[in-house]
Amino acid sequence: GFFFVAYWLVMRQGTTKAALNPPDVINSQEKSIVDALRNIDRSVGNMLEQMPCFLLVTLPYGMFVNPILAGYLVFAYVFLLILYPALYDMGAPLLFISTFPRYFILYYMAGAVMLAALRT
Repeated sequence: GFFFVAYWLVMRQGTTKAALNPPDVINSQEKSIVDALRNIDRSVGNMLEQMPCFLLVTLPYGMFVNPILAGYLVFAYVFLLILYPALYDMGAPLLFISTFPRYFILYYMAGAVMLAALRT
């Protein structure tokens, strides 16, 4: 699910800038266009910023700690990631509905992986 959503976000960015809109739209200074393009760019940027952490903790958590709970946590993470583009234009604090729970999911899994490593 994560890679499907990641690919969708990147394709959304690429097709918006390269296939769907002419350069005069992409380079426009009109506020609505600038805001829409910023939403698209930040959605991809946020996903890419968190991807290394997501992969670094999800894989060992799913393999060594709790694969069933890992599936549920990844589902929740992906659901919250999908909300990011819709919440971005609303700004803080509503945007935190998407970001903070994802960070806490990663912190939880990282802590559980470290604890499991210490117990072995």
